[in-house]
Amino acid sequence: MRRKLPLILAALLPLLSSCIVVHSPGPWDVPEPPWEEPGPDEPAAAIEAHDQLYAVLWMQASVEYGAVCRTSYDRAQVALDAALSDPNWTAALEQRGLGNLPVKTAVIMDIDETVLDNSPHQAQLILDGRPFDAAFWRKWVLRGEAGSVPGALEFIRYAERRGVSVIFVTNRDAETPGDRNSPQERATRRNLEALGLSLPEDEDTLLLRNEVQGWGSDKGSRRVLVAQSYRILLLVGDDLGDFMSAIRTTPEDRAAKAAEHKEMWGRGWIMLPNAIYGSWEGALYGYERNLSDVQILNEKRARLRGTGN
Repeated sequence: MRRKLPLILAALLPLLSSCIVVHSPGPWDVPEPPWEEPGPDEPAAAIEAHDQLYAVLWMQASVEYGAVCRTSYDRAQVALDAALSDPNWTAALEQRGLGNLPVKTAVIMDIDETVLDNSPHQAQLILDGRPFDAAFWRKWVLRGEAGSVPGALEFIRYAERRGVSVIFVTNRDAETPGDRNSPQERATRRNLEALGLSLPEDEDTLLLRNEVQGWGSDKGSRRVLVAQSYRILLLVGDDLGDFMSAIRTTPEDRAAKAAEHKEMWGRGWIMLPNAIYGSWEGALYGYERNLSDVQILNEKRARLRGTGN
């Protein structure tokens, strides 16, 4: 039997060798953490794109994402009814202590990842192995092809049936200060109307960043403007900045600010899930844009809390 073993192995060797898979490096082959600066065959963009892979897949492929969104919007309908019944209620910190509140009512809503689903844009970044690019984002906005976040359209129609105006406050960019009819505004309006929403012609209910001089990424000044004409019943968004100002601080300070107003969550403030991007992500590395992609990933990794084993 022992004499036959070498012969058997010799006969099997061609078969075994044909089963061996030689791994060729692909665009998502990244080093184990902590990461080092990539070499010529390992683009930093691919590493950053890979960093968002599971978050984008969760949005596009999971039942759970849609369920969370619909749960949030179902809660928003209940909160809206309660807010309508209390003439002294306001969801806006900017409107507190102003005395008599306006009779007209409104809900302020963010656009991206609150009403419009931009996951195809994020997915394309991953497929192309590229980092975020402002020009590529602008091109996507101008296409006006975003779908809706689950539950958003139903909630907007519910609010309108209750006689509540919906004001969209977004950090999509007017690009030229003072331009109230910018390309991004027109494209966003077309996008919303293509989804079946009807925006009024006699009032600007779509307030972009830079649409007015001084309207930066902090949305507080736009909330102040809305508060002059409307009692703000709800704030709906996917970022802490959709609810309060001065949030570009440390993760610890942001947590303290959110906890300070814990009674507002689910009552006047409705948060939608967004694990892809937002002010939370910049807080992890101090909003320092001069860092390389790999340095940013290592700063993020340093924020992980493990078991200590």
